[in-house]
Amino acid sequence: MKKNLALRISISILAFLALGLPLSAQLTQVATTNAASFSAQFPLAPGCWATSFGDFASMGVTTASFADAVPFPTTLGGVQVFVNDAAAPMSYVGPTQINFLVPKGTPEGRMTLRITVSGMNIYEGSLQVFPISPGLLSINPGDVAKPGAILNQDGTLNSEQNPAAPGEVIVAYGIGADFSELPDDGAPAPSDRLINTSSDTTVYVSVAEAEVLFSGLAPTLVNAWQLNVTVPDVTFVDGQVTLQAEVSGLKTNAVSFWVAR
Repeated sequence: MKKNLALRISISILAFLALGLPLSAQLTQVATTNAASFSAQFPLAPGCWATSFGDFASMGVTTASFADAVPFPTTLGGVQVFVNDAAAPMSYVGPTQINFLVPKGTPEGRMTLRITVSGMNIYEGSLQVFPISPGLLSINPGDVAKPGAILNQDGTLNSEQNPAAPGEVIVAYGIGADFSELPDDGAPAPSDRLINTSSDTTVYVSVAEAEVLFSGLAPTLVNAWQLNVTVPDVTFVDGQVTLQAEVSGLKTNAVSFWVAR
């Protein structure tokens, strides 16, 4: 019996060594932020996308994995993320970054965050959860102007070379608003009906208030906030201008887009 037990222990040790990890390997530094702002100023919320940054390569995550079907999986590239012990859907896992969805049933307050690789805990920490945490997405967060994830009226990506015009409708994307309902974790929003935000949304382009035609979940996307906004036809809305939203009394981060008169 003792020989069999020793053999099983030896096999377990060899399995861990095959991963190239110490038996008690854990990361001590992982930064988890709102996936829109990447700032501690904007907390997380149920149904909000989050991003964890860390040296996951040292824990065996050496290649990038993308979710390629919906609903998004709770295991991706051998990685799992648990918020308050609930498995979180993920859209991306890589050597330095993990994008995951805070489960919609997560309560408000300081919640536990646990990350595993191949079933082994590599990180345990916490994150702060608020009722909502609205943020706007940027296609280049490293750019100081934070160009927004914004489509022109014809469905093409807004840019300096492809600006919007005054009076046209643009579509901006974000996360973390106060939606009237949320789909099952990791599932896309329905395509046959619209899910609006629970409260009115205000949008400013530069300092001009813009007409909001729709504020709610983007159909067929997973927990993406969609804002259909009319570009104000005023003289100072020209060139690269800012866009910022406010919902339920909370302001988002600002992003930018291009307008040509």
